[in-house]
Amino acid sequence: MRTCEQCGVRVSAGDDFCGGCGAFADWQGESPAPAASPPEWPAGPEPDEPEPACTEADGPSAAPAPPSTSPAPPPPAAVQPGAPAVRAPAPRAAVDDHVAAPDDLHCAACATANPAARSFCRRCGAALAPAAAPPRLSWWRRCLRWWRRRRTNRRRGPSGRVGRVVSRVLVLALLAALVDAGVGYGPRIVNALRDRYTAPAPVHGVSETASSAAPGHPASDAVDGTWNHYWAPADPPTGPPVGEWLEVGFARPFRLLDLVVHSGASDQQDEFLKQARPAQVEITVSVDAGRTVQKTVQLEDKPAPQTIHLPVAGVTRIRLTIRSVYGMQPSALAAVGEVEFFERP
Repeated sequence: MRTCEQCGVRVSAGDDFCGGCGAFADWQGESPAPAASPPEWPAGPEPDEPEPACTEADGPSAAPAPPSTSPAPPPPAAVQPGAPAVRAPAPRAAVDDHVAAPDDLHCAACATANPAARSFCRRCGAALAPAAAPPRLSWWRRCLRWWRRRRTNRRRGPSGRVGRVVSRVLVLALLAALVDAGVGYGPRIVNALRDRYTAPAPVHGVSETASSAAPGHPASDAVDGTWNHYWAPADPPTGPPVGEWLEVGFARPFRLLDLVVHSGASDQQDEFLKQARPAQVEITVSVDAGRTVQKTVQLEDKPAPQTIHLPVAGVTRIRLTIRSVYGMQPSALAAVGEVEFFERP
């Protein structure tokens, strides 16, 4: 084990790259020392030139050979021994001392297992990153995958064909049911959505009638836009004015959304308690097709506007009938301060 020269991290003997910075770990060691130069041998004395030998074949009458004018070849010089060749270091056998662990990170480049604490591969130096978990499929993709597997694994043959025919018949029946439901309930669903998300607009009546009216409190006072002018039925000789009604007619059919009822004689608490107030009111809505829609509501006994949600299409007339009252006492009137109507534009 040695220390990385770049970042100082300890590098194991089996790792080729540093785990902290990814630098290459050089395990070849220091370069070998240069070989010593061979010793120089001293040059010896040059050998004497040999004299030509005289033979009997030459005879006495033979003339001596003329001396050669070409220069004599130089004597061979001493040859120094050759320098020994530097032998390359033998390659180091890779020693893998890594012990496999469940949390090892496998390099994407060379598939080498690395400890989880490393940032770079110990074999090739590539950056290590934990494998990202595959994204979870949405519910409809999981259903589609299940359906595809089912179709792939389904048996071939007569039974498989019967199953496919039955499945197609069921799908067609379901589609027919959905179409029928859309035709029957589609307009209702559309109207319900429009009623919910469309701002209502006020609509005013063109005629006001009542079963009876106390002096100074005609039916028109219930739709004049002010709360301190109110409609009140005539004081009956016995008991509360149950069954008395107020009806408003409109110039054109419209789609009703809400009614706002201001109960009592005033929005001031002291004036509000001086007169009786409607408690339970029956609302009857007449439409242009000749039918009626009824709804009974319980009003709260407070000097504040109360909204009644009642979506009906084709409204032409609306009647409010008193079924019970709050604070009934002698000489008190059942006052209805104001009634407002709102339509869907």
